[in-house]
Amino acid sequence: MIFNFYALIVGRLIIGYAIGIMTVMTPLFISETSPTALSGPLGSLNQFMCTVGIMVGYIFGFMVPIRYLKGGNVTNPEVFDTQSWRIIFAFPVMVATIQSILMIAYFRYDTPKFYMQRGEEHMARRVEREIYGDDNLPEEVQEINKTGSDDKASVATFKQLFTDKYKMALIVGCLLAMFQQLTGINVVIFYSNTVFTKGRADGFDSEVAARTGTVIVGVVNWAATMAAIPLLSKLGRKTIMLIGQTMMGISLILLGIWAIYNLSDLTIIFTLVFVAFFEIGIGAVLWLYLAEIMTEIGISAASGIVWTLTICVALFTPRLFDLLTPKGMYFLFAAIDVLGLIFIFIFMKESKGVSKNDLKYLYCSESVKRGESVEFNSPKSIVEEY
Repeated sequence: MIFNFYALIVGRLIIGYAIGIMTVMTPLFISETSPTALSGPLGSLNQFMCTVGIMVGYIFGFMVPIRYLKGGNVTNPEVFDTQSWRIIFAFPVMVATIQSILMIAYFRYDTPKFYMQRGEEHMARRVEREIYGDDNLPEEVQEINKTGSDDKASVATFKQLFTDKYKMALIVGCLLAMFQQLTGINVVIFYSNTVFTKGRADGFDSEVAARTGTVIVGVVNWAATMAAIPLLSKLGRKTIMLIGQTMMGISLILLGIWAIYNLSDLTIIFTLVFVAFFEIGIGAVLWLYLAEIMTEIGISAASGIVWTLTICVALFTPRLFDLLTPKGMYFLFAAIDVLGLIFIFIFMKESKGVSKNDLKYLYCSESVKRGESVEFNSPKSIVEEY
């Protein structure tokens, strides 16, 4: 076991800070280096790899000795002497090292948009050739190249997020982030151990069942995200979100009913159905969509909402379970999912197939679009372009 409490807390704070950065930068990096035709599948790879990591983490959980000795509820002394946690902690260190080496040695550049924002057009062109090849620049890249001044203008400050150009995208993005965390996914996963161990007394068999159930949830998580990748190239972001939100709401209502009548087998099945449609829908689409419609600072704001709500849900879920009981929790989050469904249907705009240049104006008013169009096509800009 780890007996140095402060070392554990400091380590987790550092890891949390790094994950927060990666949460913002990874989907943004993928979005800025992907052709429009591939932005959906490539964007969903971020969430796919996250679910792979979660699944591997769950599997590693089997390396830790069972708390009880086999056949009863007598404490296993190996729990206090095991060093298996060192291997579990070493694995992500290895992955991060490989990732860093690849970023430094292989793809050692920033994105074309970043270089255009800094006025380094020659570096932007160099990176584009690295990505697409010398003679294969997609039309949307050529379009952006013709309006390079727009990339410089798109560097928004926090104050500018509340202007007409950015505020609607900020509102939609932040509310989608809020609805993602309030779908009930954390609650369902939190309660899944109880679902898988129901009817078993505390002991060896109960803990094995809990760990097995956790791995099953992780596998379903991963498989559902893998299924979402081809769907993103065929269906729109909004369509997938609507399907996922609808099925999550139905699953939660049924889970509430099964909880009333203590139908354990059906509870297990629809827990997995709920997890699957979370990953097919808002789980897979959210960060891809935010990277398409929001600025860097806007995504940071949405990320802050996600992690703040994650902390709140983790802190208050046990108390809410005691107050509302499981069936009450299921019905509560089903109602929130219905609100999310209505919000997505009314306010979310489709981004599938929209060029990167047009995505910047997806949530702008017509007056902003007309004003910027005049600015980017003024005689001065035309002269500079040639």
